[in-house]
Formats: sequence, C-alpha cells, structure tokens
Amino acid sequence: MRRAALVALVAFAALAALTASPAFALEGQDVAISIRAGNSSYIRGEVNPARGLVVTLTVKNTSDRIPVDLPRPDLDPLSDLSFSIFRKGKPTGEKYKVAERVKVIRKPEYEPVGDNVPVKDVALEAGQSADFKLNVGAYYHFDMAGTYEITAKFQGATSNTIDVEVLPLKRVEAFVGELLERLEHFELGRPEFPFMFYIVKSRRHWDQIVYLRRIGKPAIGRYEHYRLCELPRGSEAQIIAGGAGDKTGQVIGVLAKNRWNKWRLYRIDFSGRMVKATSHDVEASPDSTPTLTKGADGEPQVQG
Repeated sequence: MRRAALVALVAFAALAALTASPAFALEGQDVAISIRAGNSSYIRGEVNPARGLVVTLTVKNTSDRIPVDLPRPDLDPLSDLSFSIFRKGKPTGEKYKVAERVKVIRKPEYEPVGDNVPVKDVALEAGQSADFKLNVGAYYHFDMAGTYEITAKFQGATSNTIDVEVLPLKRVEAFVGELLERLEHFELGRPEFPFMFYIVKSRRHWDQIVYLRRIGKPAIGRYEHYRLCELPRGSEAQIIAGGAGDKTGQVIGVLAKNRWNKWRLYRIDFSGRMVKATSHDVEASPDSTPTLTKGADGEPQVQG
C-alpha cells in the first residue's frame, strides 16, 4: 500500500512539473501572430529603400494554461519568421497583371526590443504576448513606389495582412549631375520607374528637388530631369499621389518650403506627353508644419 502511494505521489509530481515547465512551441500550436506598421506611407531612404518601414510583430501564447518557449523571431534566413510581400501596383499608371513578390536584399540592423524580451529565446506565459520591431524596409527590396501588401508567418501561424504605400520621393547626398551619372548606384540596380522625385544637394546654401521622367521603355533606362524647387538645406518635403479624375496615380502633389521659408504646394501631372507643373503659395506659418492630404475631389490639399 505504501509502495503504491509512493508511486502515485511520484507520478503526480512528475505530471505537475511537466505542466509547469514551458513547452517548446510546435507548428501553429498555441501561437497567434499579428503585424502593424508605424505609418501607412513611407518615402524611400537614401541607401535602403523605405528604410523607415518598421513592422511590429506581436506573438501571443493563446494557451490558457501552458507556457511556451519560442526562438526570437528575426529577419534572418535561418529564422522561422518570414514575410510575404507583394507590390500591388505603382502610383504611375503602370499596373501589374500579377502582383510581384518583393525579394530579400540584405540583413538589416535590428530594432531594439523591450527589456523584458530575451535576445535569443522568448518564454511566454499562458495568454502573454511580446512585440518585436523588425526593419522590414531595410531587409526587403522596396525598389518601386507603390502599394505593398505584407503578411507574416511564424511557427506555423499566419498574421493579418497590412497595406503600406511607398511614395516616389528619395533624398540622396549627391548633386543632380552625380545622381544622373550614377543612377543605378543610387537605385541599387537599373531603375524601371516612369518617374521619381529626388531631394539633392546644391552648391549654394540650400537643397533642391528634381524629378526624373523616363524616356521610352524601361530597358532603355534613359531619363530626362527637371528642377521643381529649392528648399532650406536639410529640410524635408511631403508628397502624395492622386488628383481630380486621376485613376492612374500620375498626378503628384508636393508640399515644401522654398528657400525663403514660405510653404508652397506643387502639382505635377505626368499623364500627357509633356509634364505639366503648377504651384501656389500656402498660407501657413514658417514655424508650423502643415499636412499634405487628398481633398474630397482627390486633389492634393494642405491642412494646418
């Protein structure tokens, strides 16, 4: 009797220890994931396209009683985390018959995670979740302006799908002549876009915005350039695609300070054989930052 009670006691203790210890998560077992982006639109970075496109991945232990151990989700070929990213189209009137998959280009510098999240492995109690910030814009090749559809997979679980827009504006630390001579260098390969805006250096005390328009087919790779405006050195511009009746995204609005510190709104229409550019002053304090948005008719407008 005592021997049977002792065996039962040992078995109960082993079961309790097994229940209390974390289980290593299996494919889709008690794990749910979701993703979100900090912004809905991004401009293209100088070196890394869409370098500010950081996606937050939330991993949750959906079990109501069992802790789980997880390897830290990393943007790494050996990680169990992967992103499916497709370019749905470009705000340029050139639409894809089939969405194009975005390829991996490099290993990014990882964004820091919370102090309570271990560097290598993650232990999640029942119902607990953890967030991871991943520099997706630096790891995948967002080489074109347009709308991108992003979905994540981790440990057999699939996330929600989010849409982000990459706008046709890029700052480069170069003069316009250097940009034109070394365009493939600044674009990490031969560009195919119909048009693109660049903030470039000036030999005076300000920067300038220029835009390129492709001549002929993408394989030719020839571009003509135009100067849009001059702006205070180091300042940024806002850009938006769309105009009244424009269904192809070939109307672009740009909001920037001029070199006299006055805000000005530019409207550039690429839909015809000749580029049409118009502009007008915006009533806003030089110390404020108005916001460029789309009006009810789809035209670029300024708020604030």
